[in-house]
Amino acid sequence: MTDVGLLHNMSVPPRSTVQVSRSALPGLRYFVDCRWLSPTIVQGLRSEGAAAMLALLQNGDGNVDEVTDKTSKEVEERALDCLTLALADRGVPRQIGVFVPEDHRPRDVHRLSRAATLAVLARRSGPLYLPRRRFNPSLIAPLTAVLVFPEE
Repeated sequence: MTDVGLLHNMSVPPRSTVQVSRSALPGLRYFVDCRWLSPTIVQGLRSEGAAAMLALLQNGDGNVDEVTDKTSKEVEERALDCLTLALADRGVPRQIGVFVPEDHRPRDVHRLSRAATLAVLARRSGPLYLPRRRFNPSLIAPLTAVLVFPEE
């Protein structure tokens, strides 16, 4: 019972500290910043699909009122072309990537354009970027993360 007295002495500050540091995944890294995606834009992308995405890419506001035929195959193809071009311009590889949550842009990380951000989010499945997945604007949800393509 004499050992119990040691447990009650809490007036001494701890002598050790624990510091946690996260090691970076090796590979190509892109910063995905969605702070510009307002709830109104996200709702428009979910309800209007490719028409809202195309309006957002062309006008910057997601206003689909100017798009005459919102369900046209041509609208989907034009949106797909814009997204594919944006990914190619940023050099995003056609391999599976992993979204790692991050609140700020780390050093030595490429920033994605708004169009490329929409493109990777439209092919997101949970924490994964699936490049062969069909573009789906209704999947887009705001996220601030680093998209990592691990080295093979």
